[in-house]
Amino acid sequence: MREVQVVGLPKLRVFVDSLEAVLEEGGDLIQAIREGYCVASDFTEIGELLSNSQLGRTNDGEITFFKSVGLAVQDTAVAFEIFKRAVKSNKITQVDL
Repeated sequence: MREVQVVGLPKLRVFVDSLEAVLEEGGDLIQAIREGYCVASDFTEIGELLSNSQLGRTNDGEITFFKSVGLAVQDTAVAFEIFKRAVKSNKITQVDL
């Protein structure tokens, strides 16, 4: 359930792919919250960063931590990009399933 040791986590800026998903599946952050090392309300979703509604790093000394539990929409977007590139390069083979 834990991939990352929580020591030092309070000093990190934590970014997540989806707060809801991380609070359900992100064991290391769930445990860190339970142990009082951090609070979920301090986490920033990557979409907020990309839409400029939240800041990323504000100085070179700031350390960020990104936790991704994976979202189907991300997997689909990557698969579609791979497919488009394969079609464009004519390096595609049709397979009957």
